[in-house]
Amino acid sequence: MPSENNAVLESMNLSRLKSTRFSILLLCLFVIYPASGVASEQPRRLPIRHDWLQIANADLVAKGRLNAPIKTIKAMRSSKKWDYIDLRVTILEIAKGIGRENQLKVRYFVGPAGESPYSPTLLDLTRLNGKEITLLLTQVEGPSDCSGYYFLDRSASGLRAFDRGDFVSVKKEVAQQKEIVKHFQECSVALKEDKDRGVRLLLDQLTNAGTQESAWKKLLKLPRSSVPALIRTMDDERPLANSHVELPNPPTFFESVAHYGPETVFDAVSILLSDKTMSGVRSVSSHGYDKERRISLEAWRIWAYYKLSKHS
Repeated sequence: MPSENNAVLESMNLSRLKSTRFSILLLCLFVIYPASGVASEQPRRLPIRHDWLQIANADLVAKGRLNAPIKTIKAMRSSKKWDYIDLRVTILEIAKGIGRENQLKVRYFVGPAGESPYSPTLLDLTRLNGKEITLLLTQVEGPSDCSGYYFLDRSASGLRAFDRGDFVSVKKEVAQQKEIVKHFQECSVALKEDKDRGVRLLLDQLTNAGTQESAWKKLLKLPRSSVPALIRTMDDERPLANSHVELPNPPTFFESVAHYGPETVFDAVSILLSDKTMSGVRSVSSHGYDKERRISLEAWRIWAYYKLSKHS
C-alpha cells in the first residue's frame, strides 16, 4: 500500500514539474518575443487619412486664424511686383509640432494670377481670411531672407477651412504616425536582410573621394527592390567626400542632368529614394538641417510602414 501511495505522489510531482517547465517556457518566449504595440494592432496598420503623407511631411499641423493682407497682395499683382509677403496666423491648437508662439508669419509668394499651379490662391486667401483654418506648414532654416514657415508644398492641402471632425481625424493620424516611428524597428520592413550589406558598402564608399563617384553610379543603378534596404540604412550623418552629385533627367527635360549638393550620406540616400520611388516623401537634397533631416527620416519610415510592411 505505501508503495502505491509513493507511486501516486511521484506521478503527481512529475505532472507538476512538467506544468511548471511549460509555464517557464511560455514566459521565456514572451520575454524574448514581446508583442509590438504597432504590429499587433491590425486596425492601426492602415492610414487613417488620405493625406497621411502630407501630414508626415509637415513640420507644423495646426488650427489657426488667418490674417492676410489682401489689399497689399492685389496691389503687388497690379504693379507686377512678384515677391514674398508675410501672412499672419494666430495658432489656436496644435496637432503636430511644437508651438513656441501663438502668432506665426507664413511666407507667401505673390505671383502672376492664373500662372502658378500652386495653392493657396488669392481666392483661397480671400475666402478664408479672418476665419478659423487648418494649415500644414513646413519650416525652412537658413539665411534670414528665406527662413520661416511656408505652406506645405504650396499645395491645396496646406490651407483649408477648419472643421472639428476633420481636425480630430488629423490628430488621430498624427498619433498613429508617432507610434509607427517609435516602434519602427519592430516592423517587418525594418528587419535587416543580406542585401543590406551591399547597400551599406556602397554608402561607405560615398565618404571616400576615391570611390564616391563610382559608388554613386552603382547606387543609381540599384533596382527599386533596394528601397527597403536604403531606408533601413539611411540614418547616417557621415559627411560625403564631395557635396555634389548628379542625377539623370528624363529625356523631355531641358538639361540632361540635375545637380544636387548633399552634405551627408542621409542626404544622398534621400535623393536616391525620391528618384526610385517618386513618392512625394520630403527629401533633403541640398544643404539640409538637422530638423529637416529628422522630419524626412520619420516621413520615409512612415511611408515604408504604410507601403512596404508585410501585414498579416
